Amino acid sequence: MKIRTFLIILFTCFIIDTIHAQVSLFEFTYHYGSDTTAYNAFLMRSQDGTGFFRVRFTDHTDSTSYLIEMRMEEYNDTDKNGKKDNDMLVLEGKDPFVIIGKKNFHYDPDIFLFQKSDTSNIYDPVGVISPDSITEIMLNGTVTKMRLLTQQDMTKEFVRQYFGEKEDFYVNLFEKSNRTVTTVEDPDTLFLVVVANTNDSKIGKTCVIDKDATQSTFGEIAEFLKIQFVVKEISGNNFSKKNVENAIAAIKPRPQDIVVFYYSGHGFSDSSDKYLFPHMDLRDKIFQIPGAPFELKTEEVYASLRSKGARLTIVLSDCCNTGIGKAPVSSTNVASTRASGLGWIENNCRSLFMADKQYSMIMTAAAKGQESAGNPNDGGFFTFNFRETLEKYMGPNYKDITWEKIVTGAQTQTINKSNHNLCPKEDGKGFIQCHQTPVVKFN
Repeated sequence: MKIRTFLIILFTCFIIDTIHAQVSLFEFTYHYGSDTTAYNAFLMRSQDGTGFFRVRFTDHTDSTSYLIEMRMEEYNDTDKNGKKDNDMLVLEGKDPFVIIGKKNFHYDPDIFLFQKSDTSNIYDPVGVISPDSITEIMLNGTVTKMRLLTQQDMTKEFVRQYFGEKEDFYVNLFEKSNRTVTTVEDPDTLFLVVVANTNDSKIGKTCVIDKDATQSTFGEIAEFLKIQFVVKEISGNNFSKKNVENAIAAIKPRPQDIVVFYYSGHGFSDSSDKYLFPHMDLRDKIFQIPGAPFELKTEEVYASLRSKGARLTIVLSDCCNTGIGKAPVSSTNVASTRASGLGWIENNCRSLFMADKQYSMIMTAAAKGQESAGNPNDGGFFTFNFRETLEKYMGPNYKDITWEKIVTGAQTQTINKSNHNLCPKEDGKGFIQCHQTPVVKFN
């Protein structure tokens, strides 16, 4: 960033952010210097740090109307010494292309600046800048309007300013849901088993966040689909291998039902065995020795649940997949912006959870030999990214979604995040860049 100065605008709102971070939508109106061209920008940001901009304006030189789209790249600013500034979040436009207007038009990308609140982990917009490709000077935008958009703002008239009536975002917002006719009866129940080592002195707080967020997400999915939700939580003083085995045995789904198993805790792997997915460390006492009496193999849990014949079976684990006793990795906090509350689209949710054929998947936070990172504010980073990707794809900006797309998004965001964190070296002396690649297997 060449120039650090920018116009700060007072930004107030009374949206309460919950444990479920949703999509954030903002609209900006601004101009640069003596150029009075009014730029109107629509910014969509998901809590996993992905998003895009659309900017509309009229070129005063020939009165051509333009609509430009840019993908968004997010990072923290750096000070003059090159040190990361966690108080300033930069949302930089990349690869602009013309949707409406002359296709060969060159557009210098906009960069939107968000500043961390003094009282919370929320980042609010404070300004916009743009590099001038001719003079190589960073231009400071004069912002005349800046607002968080809510459901009430998303009228047809407003959305048509930035989206065509045949684009997925517009269609999903305003066309009535058409339920897909299936050959399999709609599910009656979503079964969820949540296992979390919340008493652990090192990762317990992270596991609490994982447990609560996972249970809340799948509970809301069941409510949205108007089906029963049966949850079995194994945590705290109830955390044990026996209780996990009993919970798995107790699940008796019908062919149209949904079964989800989730684990947050310590995990490990044996470099000499055939398993790609971790062993869950289910010791509930410090003095217990790691081994068969206190562990379950994630792949064996998956095989057991698949054999029950539910329509959809998902097994997720957020734990290390390396040697026993490795130190837990603490990641930096996730940047959050205020939610716009657009909600989910029924067809998107149904396409994932009410498909007309049997489907199953197992996914874990890290490849064999890798650690899993997290922190007490956001939980396990894989869990956060999987949950946010799932919720994002059920929103209005997507269509024809699949589990493969969700898995790819969660993998990409987890890898990107881990590359910006440090992990302890093998000898315990110093740190190196983390590498965390979620692993998945379908059916």
